[in-house]
Amino acid sequence: MLDAREIFELRQLCTAASMTQESLGSLLDASLSVPVLVRSEAAAMAAAKRAGLGMEERGKLRDALRRHKEEVLSAEEPRIVEIDDDDAEAHHIVAAQQQLAVLRSVKRAEQAEAAKGEEVIRNGAVCDRYRWTQELGDLTFALELPPGTAKRDVACRVTSGTVSCGVRGEAPLVSGEFYARVRADEAMWQLQDNHRLVVSVPKLALDRLQWWPCLLRG
Repeated sequence: MLDAREIFELRQLCTAASMTQESLGSLLDASLSVPVLVRSEAAAMAAAKRAGLGMEERGKLRDALRRHKEEVLSAEEPRIVEIDDDDAEAHHIVAAQQQLAVLRSVKRAEQAEAAKGEEVIRNGAVCDRYRWTQELGDLTFALELPPGTAKRDVACRVTSGTVSCGVRGEAPLVSGEFYARVRADEAMWQLQDNHRLVVSVPKLALDRLQWWPCLLRG
């Protein structure tokens, strides 16, 4: 997190370069202060790209950093950005940027949760120990395993009518009777990021395929 002086200096740089508020916010979120950015143009451009700035905005930033560097090198005395206690406008600007940073953080968290939920809420539900979604012909559910779980430690058993998933040697995290029968021989599972187990199973159409009201009975 940048301090008040660093926030104000970065805002001055971005404003002078006619950069967008969104770009400024991205740089602030990445804690990229002017002194950090000005050290190396290549590193600054790479950091700006990682922060999410597009090519046009990175070009504006590059030009602004070059001008800033020229001004610093040509100045007779070191250029120091200070915010006086009586500088109400500067304090207002900093406070506004800090508030926007908080709002962006909340929004990112909400978007991440929404994205996580969208995968499983489509014709499914978010349950205590798992999330599931379905299409007319198949279903997918996901559950969280302990961080660092290896594939060899995963226990996943799917039959035509039941399922049991968890960590080998421990009590199942998800276990029960499917709402209807499935094609167990075509079930597949994958371990994501060593902690998230995702299981995909085709439904078995005895008469016709149907939408399930729940994943497990009971």
